[in-house]
Amino acid sequence: MKNPFLLPSLCLLMLLQLLSCKKDDEPTPPPPTMTPTELAASMEDILDETEVPGFAISIVKDNAIIFQQAFGYADTEAQKPYTNQTVQHIASASKTFVGAAVVKAIEQGYFTLDTDINDICLLTLLIPNNPILASLSNTW
Repeated sequence: MKNPFLLPSLCLLMLLQLLSCKKDDEPTPPPPTMTPTELAASMEDILDETEVPGFAISIVKDNAIIFQQAFGYADTEAQKPYTNQTVQHIASASKTFVGAAVVKAIEQGYFTLDTDINDICLLTLLIPNNPILASLSNTW
């Protein structure tokens, strides 16, 4: 026995599917090039809108610095300005940089995951007399 509602239901579903498709929008154009003054003003706005006390920006193009400026404070209590020479401790975020550098070095063939760590480091790393660490020393 055929269902008399099957064909109209399928047609309705297909029609709804077609109507729900929207035409591809034009891609969003990139923002206009900012002048150094506009960029500095934009960075000041970011500083005002966040709880970040200070930061510095350097933009390099063709091995030349084309923009460099610091914003905010390195020490808010002492009102010490943030400068391009302010040392920023990045703490655990450095693990991301080290991990990316290791992956890139492996990609470029400088070493593999099986390379002895002492073949890479300038200083010899010694494994303490710990049976667990000593068993791992052959894989480093």
